[in-house]
Amino acid sequence: MTRSDPDDVPKISEHPSDVVALRDDPAQLNCGADGATQVQWFHKGKLVRNKGGRTTSPLGVLFFLSVSHADTGVYWCEVSNSKGTTRSRNATLNIAYLREEFKVTPLDTGVAVGDTVILECDPPAGLPRPEVQWLKEGQPVNVGSGRSRIRFSDNSGNLVIQDVRSADQGSYVCKAENMVGIRETPAARVRVHSAPVFVVRPEDTTVVAYDNDVRLDCSAGGEPSPVIRWKRREGEVRQLSTGERVKVTDGTPTTNRSSSSLEILNVVPEDEGDYVCEAENPADTISATARVTVHARPVFLVRPQDQKTSLNGVVSFQCMATGSPKPNIYWTKEGNQANLMFPNNTYGRIHIDHSGVLSIAGVKKEDEGFYVCSALSAIGSIMTKGQLEVTTLGDLPPPLIEVGPMNQTIPEGQPVTLPCEVSGVPSPEVQWHFNKDVLDEEDEDRITIDSQGTLTIQDLRFEDSGIYTCVASSESGETRQAAALNVASVHDPNVAFSRAPSPALLPSAPSKPRTMNVSDTSVTLAWDRPQDESMGGFHKIKAYTIEYFSADLQSGWVTVANRIGSEIYTVSSLKPETRYVFLIRAENALGTGRPSELSKVVKTLGSRTIGAPDHYLSRARTQLSITEVNLRSVKAVNSTAVGLEWHVAGDKDFIEGYYIRFKDMGGSTNKYNMVTAWGSKVSRYVLKDLKKFTKYEVFLVPFYKNVEGPPSNTRAATTLEDVPSAPVNEISVNVVNISSVWVQWKPPPSQHRNGLLLGYKLLLLGPLDTMNQNVLTNTTHYVFNNLIEAMRYKLQVLPFTAVGDGPPSHFVDFSTDELSQPVAISSPFIHERWFILMLSFIFCFLLITIGILLYLCRRQYALKTTVSAVPVTKGADLNNCFASLTHPVNDNWTGINSYTENNKTVYENKLSALDGIDYGAEYALPDVKESEYAEVGQNLNTFGKRFVYQQQTPEPYASTTLVAPLDFTSRTGNGVTIKSLATRASVTRYSNTLGPQAPHELDNLLQANSTSVNSGSGDSASFGRRSGLSGGSHTECSSCAGVHLEDECDEPIYNTVPDELDPFERNFSCQRQRVDKKLKIKNCNFNSLQHMDDSITVPSYSKSLCSPSTPAASRRSGASTRAQL
Repeated sequence: MTRSDPDDVPKISEHPSDVVALRDDPAQLNCGADGATQVQWFHKGKLVRNKGGRTTSPLGVLFFLSVSHADTGVYWCEVSNSKGTTRSRNATLNIAYLREEFKVTPLDTGVAVGDTVILECDPPAGLPRPEVQWLKEGQPVNVGSGRSRIRFSDNSGNLVIQDVRSADQGSYVCKAENMVGIRETPAARVRVHSAPVFVVRPEDTTVVAYDNDVRLDCSAGGEPSPVIRWKRREGEVRQLSTGERVKVTDGTPTTNRSSSSLEILNVVPEDEGDYVCEAENPADTISATARVTVHARPVFLVRPQDQKTSLNGVVSFQCMATGSPKPNIYWTKEGNQANLMFPNNTYGRIHIDHSGVLSIAGVKKEDEGFYVCSALSAIGSIMTKGQLEVTTLGDLPPPLIEVGPMNQTIPEGQPVTLPCEVSGVPSPEVQWHFNKDVLDEEDEDRITIDSQGTLTIQDLRFEDSGIYTCVASSESGETRQAAALNVASVHDPNVAFSRAPSPALLPSAPSKPRTMNVSDTSVTLAWDRPQDESMGGFHKIKAYTIEYFSADLQSGWVTVANRIGSEIYTVSSLKPETRYVFLIRAENALGTGRPSELSKVVKTLGSRTIGAPDHYLSRARTQLSITEVNLRSVKAVNSTAVGLEWHVAGDKDFIEGYYIRFKDMGGSTNKYNMVTAWGSKVSRYVLKDLKKFTKYEVFLVPFYKNVEGPPSNTRAATTLEDVPSAPVNEISVNVVNISSVWVQWKPPPSQHRNGLLLGYKLLLLGPLDTMNQNVLTNTTHYVFNNLIEAMRYKLQVLPFTAVGDGPPSHFVDFSTDELSQPVAISSPFIHERWFILMLSFIFCFLLITIGILLYLCRRQYALKTTVSAVPVTKGADLNNCFASLTHPVNDNWTGINSYTENNKTVYENKLSALDGIDYGAEYALPDVKESEYAEVGQNLNTFGKRFVYQQQTPEPYASTTLVAPLDFTSRTGNGVTIKSLATRASVTRYSNTLGPQAPHELDNLLQANSTSVNSGSGDSASFGRRSGLSGGSHTECSSCAGVHLEDECDEPIYNTVPDELDPFERNFSCQRQRVDKKLKIKNCNFNSLQHMDDSITVPSYSKSLCSPSTPAASRRSGASTRAQL
C-alpha cells in the first residue's frame, strides 16, 4: 500500500486479476492502492477472514495456502481512508482442469495426390482452454498460418492439408495440453492415393473372322492398386458378358499395379466393336478403348440365276454379297474382260442399280453369254455367274478422226485450213497441238477453231511452220492425227507450194467390212468399193487402208495394212482369244477418204479351244471357280511402275494367264485399265507406263480362254515421286521501288507436278556476275531487293521436288525503269479478319470526321456570306482601269429585256430596281433571261486593251449581293455614285430567296422593298427602318453611302454599290481623308435628302475591283456595280 495526500479518496493502483490454480496448490490475489489506510477482501459478497488457509497482508495481498473448491468464486478488494472507500474490479479464482475425452477425434482417411484432406480434432473441455498440437509419426507437424499448405481450419483444431503429396502419408495424432496435463487422440492413418495410370493400353486389332482369336491386354498402376473391368461400347458402355468364347483373365496383382486380359475366341463379324478397359481406385477412374475390326471374306447372299429371254426382252440378274469390309460388287461379261460394270451406272442397255442388280433392256442376240458378278474386298474376292445366251457387246472404241489434217506448204501471209472432223460415242472433244504444245485460239487473234474442229490460221508467218496435231478425246479414249505445215516465202523458187484438197474431193466411205474367216491369229475381211467411185477423175480409187481397235488390248486405232489393191484382205498377226473391230478407208490421188462403218466385233479363236468340246470349257469354269488368287504385295518400282506379286492356291491346269486390272484412285470414274500376264506359272508382274506419283488400286483375275476365275483381293500402291514435267506458268514482274521488284508465278499444273513441290529456284541474271542472285523459296512470290536502277535483268524460275528440279521457265527480261505501276506487297496479315475490321473502323472514323468538318465549314461559310462585302478601291484605280473607255461596256454585251421609248431602245438592268432610277438605261445589257449575271459577249476580244477574252464557264463577274436599297442616291465629286444597301437582316432574308427566282421576279422583289426618293421617306426614320434600327435614331449603327459611322460601327455590314452615271454627279459630294487604316468621309452633302451623316468610315482595302491581272478581276471591272472612294 502506498501513501498519498490524506485529503484524497484512496485510489486502486493494481486491480486483482483472475487466477486459475491447481487444486491444493497455493495462490494469491493482489490489490494495490494509494492513500488507503485499510484494505479488505470480499468473496462472494462476504468479508474474507484470515482463516481456513486464507491470509491477507497489509500490502493488500490475499494468500491461499491450498486452493480448494470452497475457495473458488468472485473476489474484490475495498480500500478506504478517512475521506472514503474505493472498490476494485472483480477477480475470479478457479481450479484448473482437463477432461479426458476429446469431443471429436481424427479418423483414418484416404486422399488423392493433389487433393485436400481435413483431419478433425475438437479437444476435451479444460480450464484454461487446452492448446492443440498435431503430431505425425510422433513428431510435431509444422503448421503454418494464412494460406499455408498445412494449417489449422478457422480457429479450430482441425488440420487442413492442401495439395496432398505422397510425403503427407502417415499416422497423425491430435494432442491437447494445458496446465493440468496432456491428452492425445488415437492415431489416424492418412493414405495418399495416386490416380490410376495405364501401363499397358489395349490396342486396336484387325482380324479375319472365323478360326481366329483376339487378345486385348490392359494394365494400370496406382495407389492403391486399381481394379480393372472390361466393357463393350455399343451406343453406350455396358458390362461385357463372358462365356465360352469371351474370357477375362486377371493378372497377379502387386502393391500398386493390376493387369487383365480379354480373349475372344473364334471371332465372328458380330464381335466387331469398341472394347473398354476401365481402371478404378479411390483417387480416380480412367478408361482406354480399343477397336476390334473383324474382316470377313465376302459371302454371296443372292446369286444370279441363268436366264433365257427373247429378243427385245428385259432380263435381270440379282447379286448380293456381304462381308467386312463391305465388298464392292461389279459385273463383267465373260469374254469382255476390259469392261467392268459397277452399281448405280448404266452401260448402254445394261443398268446396274444400287443393290447390284443387273438389268438388260431390249435384249439383242449379241447379249448372249455368261455374266459374272464379283464381290471384291481387301480380304478376298468371290465370283458367281449367270448365263444368258447373248453375244458380247464390245467396249466402245476411242474417237474416230474421219477427216484429218494433211501436210501442206503455204506462202507467207496466206491463210490455211486444217480439218479435223471426228465422231464417236460419247461425243469427243477436239484439241489442237502445235509442236506438242496446246494451241489456244484465245492466245492469237489469227487462230480460230470452229465447232467442227477445223483449225484456220490467217496471215501465216514463218514461225507458224511446224507439226499440227488434232487430238480427239472422250471417256472412251484418245485419237491423234498429225500433219506438217511449212510456211515459205512466195518468192522462193525452190519451194513447191501445196494445199490440202477439199474433203469433198476425197473418196467416200467403202461399205461395212464383212468377216469371211476367223482363226486364232487372223481375220479375213471383205468390203465393197465406194459408190461415187464411178465419177472418175481424182475420185478413182487406188488402194485401201485397214484399221482396227481391240478393247482387250486397250489399243487405239491401229493401221494394220495400207496400199491394199483389192476388196478382200486377211489381217494376220493378231492375238488369240482377242476381240477386234475393223474399218476400211479408200485412197485416191488426193488422199485418204472417210472411214467405213465399223465391223461387228470379231473375236479370234484360242489355240486350245479350236475344235474343243463344250464340256471342256465347262470343266474349266468349274475348276477356276474354286481357284483362289492372293495378291500378296503391290509396291512401287519407280515413278511410272509398280511391281505385283501373288500366290495361287489350287490347280493351275486351267489357268492360261491373268488379267491385271488397275485404276487411278484419284480419277473421277471407276474405269479399270487391263493388261494380261500370260502363263500359269507366272507370279510376278510389273505395271509400266503409269502416272507419276499416283495411287493405283490393283487386282487380278485368272482366266482360261474366255473363262474367268474369281478375282484376287485388292491392294493399293503409289508410284514414286519424280521431277516436275512442266515449268511454272504466268510469271509476272512488278516494280516495288527503284531497287526492288515483286515476282509472282503459278505452279505447274497438278498433273505435271509428279510429287510434292518443295519449292522453287529463282535465277536472276544481271549484266555483271556480281548482280546475279540465286534464291530458294517455298512460296509462289518473291521480292528481289538491292537492284540497280535502270538496269536490265533476266529472271528464270524452276520448280523442284524431293527428286530434283523440273524444267526451267523461259527467261523473263525486265528493266527496273520500264515497269508500269508500283505494286503494294501484301502481307498475310492484311487478309486477317481483325485487320479488315480495323481498316473498316478507321475508314468510318475518317468519313465521319470529314463529314463533321464539311458541315462546320458550310455553316461558317453561310454565316460569313450572310452579309457580303465588296472590296472598296480608290477612285484613281478605277480611273486607271477605265482610262481608255468612254463607256466601260458596249453593245457586245449580251442583251436582256428591252423596250422602246422615244424611238430609243432602253434596256432593263437589275440595278434599276434599287431606287426606281434606270441606271443602266442605254448601255448595261446583262442577260437576265438566262442568268442573274451579265456575261461578256464572245466577240469582245479586248476590254479596254487590258485583257484578252478567255472562254470560261459562266460565273458571276461581280460578287455584290443584291439587297433592298436605302431611299437615297448620292454621288462623289468625281462622278461615282455610292448607294447604301440593306441591313444584315435584309440581306439574310433576301439571300434565302435567291436561286430559283427568275431575274424579273428578283427585280420585282427589290422594287417592292425600295422607297421612292421623291416620297420624302429618305429621312432618318426611313433610313433606320431599312437599317434595322427603330425611330430613325442612330443609337447602334447608321450608315452613309453604304458605310458605317466611325464611332459606333465596328464591322462593315453594308456593301457599297458604285455607279458611274453622269446625270447624278451633282447629287453627292464628299471630302475624304485617310484616317489610320480606314478611309474617312466627312461633310457629306445630300441635295435631295434632308438627312446627313457627319462622319462615315469604311475599311481601306488593298485590292482594287478592277485589277487587270486576273480574268476574275477583269470581269469585276466590267460590272455595272463598282465602288470608288
